[in-house]
Amino acid sequence: MKQTTNDRDATGTKDAIALLEADHVEARAALTTLKESTERAAETRRKTLAKVAHALWTHIDIEETIFYPALARAGETSDDEVRGMEARAEHDAAKTALMRLEGCDPASTEFRAMAKVVFDLVDHHAGEEEREMFPRARKLLGKERLLELGDEMKARKEALMKSGKTPARPTDEPRYLQLAAE
Repeated sequence: MKQTTNDRDATGTKDAIALLEADHVEARAALTTLKESTERAAETRRKTLAKVAHALWTHIDIEETIFYPALARAGETSDDEVRGMEARAEHDAAKTALMRLEGCDPASTEFRAMAKVVFDLVDHHAGEEEREMFPRARKLLGKERLLELGDEMKARKEALMKSGKTPARPTDEPRYLQLAAE
């Protein structure tokens, strides 16, 4: 359940979880538009995909470079470690599907099918984060640290969105396997 009383400081700054939850809402809405669109809306699909894909790549980046490492450092149990590894594995699946969607002809039926796959992956992953990871993060990290992370994530997100560069492209080996080897 979304927390509403503890996700901002006195200046209105969002904490890390509030920032990620807002991204989840926007991604679900844009992906719903894509998966429900028809082949006749090829130009709209192309424009919508460009925006949502960049936002998803950026979201993945801030989670993987800022939020997940902070949560991993604060983790206390093997369940905390497993939760992080599972989230990264889900990111790898979403990245693969998103790259395939980006390669689809927007006028094709394959586009709609892949948009549904990406939606399903994102919806599942976001739901798990919201139900399991975020409540645990609130406990482990605390209000002040979540506000600090929120500031850091917001700055990185703004820089990436302004740059137009696409971060977080998959490596040859899934990130969760790289972490397991470390």
